[in-house]
Amino acid sequence: MKSVIVALQMAGEPGRRKLSGVLDYVLEKKCQWNIRFVRHREEVSPDFVRRLSAHPVDGILYSFDSVHAVEAELAKIAIPTVVLDLFGSSPIFKRTKNISFVSTDCEATGHAAADFLLDSGVCRSFAFVPDVHHRAWGRLRGHAFIDRIGKHGFRAAVYRRPRGTSYDLAELAGWLKSLPKPCGVFAAFDDRALDVLEACRAAGLSVPDNVAVVGVDNDTMLCEHTIPAITSVQPDHSAVGRLAAEMLCEMMEAHRTKHVRRETCVGVQIIARETTPSVSNAGRLVQKAVAYIHANAAKGIGVRDVVAHLGCSRRLADLRFGELQGMSILDAIRKTQMDEVCRLLRTTNLSVRAIAEQTGFANTKHLPERFKSIVGCSMSAYRGNDIA
Repeated sequence: MKSVIVALQMAGEPGRRKLSGVLDYVLEKKCQWNIRFVRHREEVSPDFVRRLSAHPVDGILYSFDSVHAVEAELAKIAIPTVVLDLFGSSPIFKRTKNISFVSTDCEATGHAAADFLLDSGVCRSFAFVPDVHHRAWGRLRGHAFIDRIGKHGFRAAVYRRPRGTSYDLAELAGWLKSLPKPCGVFAAFDDRALDVLEACRAAGLSVPDNVAVVGVDNDTMLCEHTIPAITSVQPDHSAVGRLAAEMLCEMMEAHRTKHVRRETCVGVQIIARETTPSVSNAGRLVQKAVAYIHANAAKGIGVRDVVAHLGCSRRLADLRFGELQGMSILDAIRKTQMDEVCRLLRTTNLSVRAIAEQTGFANTKHLPERFKSIVGCSMSAYRGNDIA
């Protein structure tokens, strides 16, 4: 009979899913484990870890987020240990024997959220709302989301919580209101997605019509009982727990020193609910068009180029684009060009001629006239000086 410490944060659904994976493996393989559960981080202290070596403990499964003093002690002991879902910097990563690490795939999580919002075909802009404590797993999810959005020709806005604020509803509401609509927002986890919903209500923004929201973890008690219900990316926490149990079993039965092993469980799925529009073939077609326009509008493309890229009839492209974007393909090209003109006016000292050349205007004389008709002022007035 092996004595095993299972130290998991079980207050949330991810922790319970990990535990389910552990127990499934133990039951299926008929492991002879005598398990002691540690369910709250307050129960784990450096002294608790130090005392483990004096007791007949054969293995440890550990999954608490960033308790560095405890992790420093875990780095010193020789008991076979498997660490679940620990990201960022930690003293435990310096340990080189009898330890393994298994985690969910933060990159796959961020990519899944981005792909889902992109495929809707409705969003004109995208944004990421981090975890308020800026924990490593949230940063990794956000980086993956931003990168994926960027590869489709968009820039994802990132919310920056004001320093010294513990409750940022007003600031978050104001920031959400400033984003181009409809906007697809990815929140670092489900609790933060709930904050986004509350901020949308405070700002008078409709979800998902003005703002589509995606969280992470699929905490069903939370996601299914909000109004509207929250769409969420569900990492395969059960697989993490199962693999952790398998790793620990191998280490405890090897009867020799094991070196570091690292594994990542890549499986994720989107649980679609009411905070996001439905994904359709039409949505994918339109999003493909939008991404192409964002990437190429400054090169002077026309509607024919977009239709050729889509590989469908112009009538179908115009129809679906108008339905989901609320404007024509030609208007979208012109708007994207003008957005780039405005950006160059704000951030450079380029002349009107140079800006026209960089934004796809073959005839530089047309740009000032079109700019004034759309923006409502001259280019020099917009810039604030007479460089143009």
